[in-house]
Amino acid sequence: FFIQVVVLDPNSGFVTGSGGFNSPAGAFMADKSAVGMASFEFNIKYKKNDPIDHHPHGDMEFILDGIEPEFRFFSNSTKWLYIPAGLPDCAKYGGEGVVVDGETYGFMVTVCDFGQPGRNTDTFHIIIWRPSSSSNG
Repeated sequence: FFIQVVVLDPNSGFVTGSGGFNSPAGAFMADKSAVGMASFEFNIKYKKNDPIDHHPHGDMEFILDGIEPEFRFFSNSTKWLYIPAGLPDCAKYGGEGVVVDGETYGFMVTVCDFGQPGRNTDTFHIIIWRPSSSSNG
């Protein structure tokens, strides 16, 4: 039995970023031999002073190029955003989106920005699952 509870803090801020990296074999679960260039863009925030709408808004796109067919995921609903007080350069957010086949999937992203580009290792981790699958997102 699993129940997920998300506590929202609309004053927690926003998260925005973009980048790319080489996705190694084993990272893409649908085809563990797949390798390619992964790119992402995201901009997620809560609406300021909105007493009715307590969900974050924004867009997220993830593309894995170099496989056939190219894997493209676009968010269409962000359900939650969490920015830890002790780690203001990190965030988690999740919701739903679509792959090019038009089917709805759940997603969860964890990102950390550790400083100047090229000087430290930033992190981007995404989990995408079919609604019939179980996940922590």
